[in-house]
Amino acid sequence: MLWVNYHGLFGSPMSWAQVNREMVLALDRLGCRVTVMAYRGFGYDPDFPLEERITSLRSGPRSREWDVAFEYPLNYGRLQARRKAGLLVYETTELPPHWARAIREHLDLLVVPSSLCARAAERSGVPPDRILCIPYAYDPERFSPCPKDASKREPVEERFTFLCLAMPHLRKGLRELVRAFREEFAPEESVQLILKMPYSPVPRRRKPWELEDVQDLVRSEEAVPSGRGLSLVCRSDPPDRIPSWLARCDAYVQPSYGEGFGLAILEAKAVGKPTLVTGWGGHMDFCTAANSYLVDYEMIPAGQAQYDNGSGSARCARPLVRSLRAQMRRVYQNREEAQEKVQRSINDIRFLTWEHSAKQLLEALRERM
Repeated sequence: MLWVNYHGLFGSPMSWAQVNREMVLALDRLGCRVTVMAYRGFGYDPDFPLEERITSLRSGPRSREWDVAFEYPLNYGRLQARRKAGLLVYETTELPPHWARAIREHLDLLVVPSSLCARAAERSGVPPDRILCIPYAYDPERFSPCPKDASKREPVEERFTFLCLAMPHLRKGLRELVRAFREEFAPEESVQLILKMPYSPVPRRRKPWELEDVQDLVRSEEAVPSGRGLSLVCRSDPPDRIPSWLARCDAYVQPSYGEGFGLAILEAKAVGKPTLVTGWGGHMDFCTAANSYLVDYEMIPAGQAQYDNGSGSARCARPLVRSLRAQMRRVYQNREEAQEKVQRSINDIRFLTWEHSAKQLLEALRERM
């Protein structure tokens, strides 16, 4: 039986904490012995509802065989097992140089969720034989067109509803999204856009990659009624609320400058929603012109859209507002075409389960024993 210490953030609504929870539970179901090493981190909430099984795995001795960590790379040096693997995601064309250096010095294996991340790691100097691409996944019990528990759904909207679940970060393309929505749809059209964020940045503690004032997103700079057709929700919801938010919308839109994988995009597809996405990023491993509405883009210096990276050569993709407008209009007017893309999506992502991902990770760890 393989035994691993799994290090990372668990008690948080952030996507990387979700990956940790799902991966640990899947490894456990597959018979791997797991010792959970739960850390505090961004969005940590001591009252976050963790599964009882994860809590029970926090007790017990530590493995000497493998440390697996979805952690800040500069902490890799703290890992103590004989072999060390790191899960990592990044959203531009290059990793921060100090991250790449930590990977080379401390990890036997770097696990990334997309070909974009793999290319970024290799370009940043990580040896290719240490890079393994294992995609993230979704839980078909929770994310499906016909969920078992419909009691937790949000109210059904009368208007055609675009939804975006996003961090209040520059790279999410929220300003372009709001501009496209305002310019494309007239006040009398029965359509709305809901922006759902887990928090609102605190001005005095705002990071360079965070939006200055999320309220600006729903304030019009022109002579248009403020907030017309726009709703901004800033609150942290437990994981079991996300399927209900997705079920509430008619189309899911995420025009990011870059996604390392795009977990919310995948989950929206699983729930049976047409998806509008920038045509560049990690999500392009499972998004195609046949199953998604792809938004044209221009490559630009990543600048402050990237995390912990002062690199002037890293690049990302800024969505073009005119293309985003056209795709939003297209999905709004062509419901039959949208459903064809939904059916194609459901078939294309069927294999992306957490058991499949965990099995690939286990096989990789065993091969390196």
